[in-house]
Amino acid sequence: MEAIAGIRRKHFIEGKTIKEIARDLKVSRNTARNAEVGETSLEYERVVSYSPYRIQHFLRAIRRSRRRCESQ
Repeated sequence: MEAIAGIRRKHFIEGKTIKEIARDLKVSRNTARNAEVGETSLEYERVVSYSPYRIQHFLRAIRRSRRRCESQ
């Protein structure tokens, strides 16, 4: 939320352009533009979705590796 306030302050009070703001804050121009009009929250939420096949494949590989280590 701080970043959005900073972008809006730089644009409306300091009179900086979107390009200058993006350069200063190291954000994309689209992000700066969206924050200016209030369309973004600059929050990222990762959705983790593991497919059962990948997990099973990984567990099988671990079991095989453990068996090899135990037999040596």
